[in-house]
Amino acid sequence: MFLRLAIVVLKEHSQQLEHGIMEAAGAAVQFTSWHHDANEARIRLALAGPDVMIIASGLEAAATEALIRACGIAATPVILWQSEPNHPELPVSDSVVGIVTSSTPTNVVVDLLERSAQLASHRAEAMVQKLRQPGASYRPDMIAFPHIGGLEVRSIESICHVRGDGNYTVVSFDTGSNIVMSRTIGDYDEVLPPSMFLRIHRSHYINIQQVRKVVRGKIMRVVLSNEEVVDVADSKREQLLQCLNILRRRRTP
Repeated sequence: MFLRLAIVVLKEHSQQLEHGIMEAAGAAVQFTSWHHDANEARIRLALAGPDVMIIASGLEAAATEALIRACGIAATPVILWQSEPNHPELPVSDSVVGIVTSSTPTNVVVDLLERSAQLASHRAEAMVQKLRQPGASYRPDMIAFPHIGGLEVRSIESICHVRGDGNYTVVSFDTGSNIVMSRTIGDYDEVLPPSMFLRIHRSHYINIQQVRKVVRGKIMRVVLSNEEVVDVADSKREQLLQCLNILRRRRTP
């Protein structure tokens, strides 16, 4: 599970809500935005949809209802947080996957986040399948990374490194940015062109065009254009060297 969260909460309850989420999910979530106004959050949803919207009680009622309706249209799951027992109850709709309070057990919060992750995955897969329908023009120089808010499209050439970590991968780019995906390293085998990418380790793909230095030693390492340093498996040393156009001394007769 890895989710990008947008939070809509009164300022005085921000710390309490953040603590509750981090206690339940830790590094499995990323806070993309914090809002103290539901109208502002609705604009953010339209510009760059998060995977999940968490909306707390105590905000202006009409704006909160409009935000929840917008989440339903965008198919963005919503988790409602009843921050104070004396606050009016938040409106429930089909986009709401659950309601929590400060006393909700951690395992219940985790279950809601897991359910939201499944919804995010299903929506992203549906969008990818739609793009693969006959008649769609294929761009082998581009790659689209799905998330519940849509697709983040990048040039394949801009990818420096794909690192596997269990059921997740971290894709890093020549700009220094990265994307965390709930995909295994093997899912990239049919996506990354073999003319450009080499799997130098069971957990690492690198873009040969982004290699800036090869450091020999007991463990061979490559330095990429974004300054990442990646170990090369012993079994992949010769294959890597064959991919590089090494300048050699001219042989004399």
